[in-house]
Parts: sequence; C-alpha cells; structure tokens
Amino acid sequence: MKLSLIRPIHLLFTEPIILVFAMWIGFCWGVMYLGLEAVPDVLTVIYQFNTRQVGLSFLTIMGGGLIAFVGGPVQDALYRKNVKRKGVEARLYAPCLGGLLIPTGLFLFAFSTGRTSVAGPLVGLVVLFAGISTVYTAMFQYISDTYTTYASSALASTSLTRNLGATAFPLFASSMYSATLLAGGVGALLAVLPFILLRFGARIRSGIKLQS
Repeated sequence: MKLSLIRPIHLLFTEPIILVFAMWIGFCWGVMYLGLEAVPDVLTVIYQFNTRQVGLSFLTIMGGGLIAFVGGPVQDALYRKNVKRKGVEARLYAPCLGGLLIPTGLFLFAFSTGRTSVAGPLVGLVVLFAGISTVYTAMFQYISDTYTTYASSALASTSLTRNLGATAFPLFASSMYSATLLAGGVGALLAVLPFILLRFGARIRSGIKLQS
C-alpha cells in the first residue's frame, strides 16, 4: 500500500517523460473541464440557446472522440512501419497532430464566438476534443510501452495531474474568453513536446531505470 502511494509521486518528480506527459494531460483535462463549465454560459448568453440545445452542444465531445478513433488505425499503421527504427517513439506521430489541434480548436472557439454563427465555436470544440482524445490515447500507450512493469504507477502519476487540472481550470470559467486565449497559447507551447520526444525520446529513455 505504501509503495503504491509513494511510487507514482516519486516517478512524477524524477522521470522527465512522466513529468512532461503529466503536465500535458493535466492541461488537456483542465481545458476540457473548463469547457464543460463555461460553454453552456457562452451558448446561453451569446447565442440564446435553451437547455436542450446546450445539452446537444456536448455532442461535440463525441464528434471529437470519433475523429480521434478514426485516426487510430493510421497511428497503428505508422507504429508498425516505424517501430524498428524509432522504438516506442513511433507511438508519437498521432499526438504531433493532436497537439496542434488543441490550440487550433481553442483559438477557433475564442475568435469565432460572437463573431460568427454558432457553427464557428462548435467546430472549434470538435477540433479541440479530437486533439485531447488523440493526445490522451497516445500518452497512455507511450508510457505503458516505456515503463512496462511499472506502467500502472507511471499512469497513476498522470492521473494525479489530470484530476488537479480538472479541478483548477473551471475556476476560471467566468473569464472564458481570456482563459481560452491563454490556454491556446499554452497549448501551442506544449504542442512541441511530441516533436521533441520523437527526435530525442530514445536518448531520454536511455537514462530510465524502471523500464522493465
């Protein structure tokens, strides 16, 4: 019990790969819950949506998830083609795209809200959730392949930051426009992470003691 509680915290602060993905997925989950809190207010105040229409707007989550799901076989094909040459970093082709979709969706939502029809922000949400789903799935696979025996503890580390992000971000829902622009900027910075790992991941992993 003690080891199960301590090891995820230890890994979070001693393993660069886990720390990076924990920060990224914490950000993604925070943005998603920020949307769940603030989008109904935006649609109600600006677009005069009723309760039923607001509820239907959350189909954007399903739409984004379906896009990520359809992209899954493409990522699997790229993995099989490149795994001998790139190692587990071959899992990172999809999040290279998914990481770019997140700030794209956020900026599209921010700049279209109140300036276009409701289709603008809704499309932004679909793009955003497609990116989040893609990044989360890839993170799960990459960490599992990297830490194998210790994958549960490694993933528990990311679960901690994920839940912290989901708790903190909705507190800024009252300033949705500013929060969305800020989140878009942070998302754009974080989008470089899979590109860095794709290039230098093997070198970083060479220093990991708990890969098996």
